[in-house]
Amino acid sequence: MDAILEQFISYMKDGSDEAAQATDINQILQELIVQYKPLKIIYQPQSLPKIQIRSLSIKRMIGNLINNARRYGAEPLYLAASLIGNSIVVTVRDAGQGIQAEQVQDLMQPFVRGDAARSTQGSGLGLAIVKRITELHGGAVELRNHPDGGLEVTVSLPLYPDDDEPREAATSPR
Repeated sequence: MDAILEQFISYMKDGSDEAAQATDINQILQELIVQYKPLKIIYQPQSLPKIQIRSLSIKRMIGNLINNARRYGAEPLYLAASLIGNSIVVTVRDAGQGIQAEQVQDLMQPFVRGDAARSTQGSGLGLAIVKRITELHGGAVELRNHPDGGLEVTVSLPLYPDDDEPREAATSPR
């Protein structure tokens, strides 16, 4: 019951009270890799510009994705961040069996759990939290079964969430 309440509070606290700041997404990913040791996570950092984000919220969001991949998928987990157009795209993929295609869109709704999650603990809020935090940043989330196996979640975060004008802090390389 405590875990469910904690996730519900996490869902309600979307991070909108946190100030956005120029952040190195690679640093967040490296911190999460250390936090989740000894979990086998494959990650090759790329040179990326800083991005205006609420870093604690983004860290919570990516942590939820890693937790889901660990809980419902299989190791190794693949983590990636790349610059595509005017967005930084973060991908988390597991090496499990994936999910049924008809469940993909429903899983991001609050309190919806996939078939593989029915026998484990959880509230069905993890991916809803991911979606909510991503949308707070003006981004988008996509779930799909990867051709090589496993579920792949892609989060696109715009470099310039409020407008299309580049900002000095967001465009300086790391």
